[in-house]
Amino acid sequence: FGEGVVSTGEFESHPAFTPDGRTLYFVRSTPEFTDWTIYVTEYADGRWSVPKVAPFSGKHRDADPFIPTDGKQLYFISDRPVDGKPKEDMDIWVMERAQGGDWGEPRNLGAPVNTTASEWFPTVTASGTLYFGSSRPGGHGKTDLYRARRAEDKFADPENLGPSINSAADEFEGCV
Repeated sequence: FGEGVVSTGEFESHPAFTPDGRTLYFVRSTPEFTDWTIYVTEYADGRWSVPKVAPFSGKHRDADPFIPTDGKQLYFISDRPVDGKPKEDMDIWVMERAQGGDWGEPRNLGAPVNTTASEWFPTVTASGTLYFGSSRPGGHGKTDLYRARRAEDKFADPENLGPSINSAADEFEGCV
């Protein structure tokens, strides 16, 4: 996709388009897949612009951008500090679309979605249910897929998707 501009032969993945298809957020990672940065590119005049580090990314490990179909939020994962305290695991973060189309400040989803384990690859259905991977204790394997239904203005306790989806291995990135 966007050969030579977006797809450059580096390690690009996890595309997330805005609903109009004119803005793309994606991840560039190190060859070892240990550090990640979210980039953004715009489609104008029949081509994609040179990608730039997204304004909210570049200082921490940020990955897995996802924009719901209504375009009102941008979800991603990060190991950025929470309340000034460093993180070693990955948490799910969200930004709200502000007046004028800019993104607001990143906000950690907190409990019950985020735990002291890592959470991965958030996706959100049209009804607002959040699906994600997590290495939290109590799963069927190393990393399992979970869902958290929307409960008013926050997410309810996550539910493990069970043994018909999860195995003794890793399930990180469920697409809904």
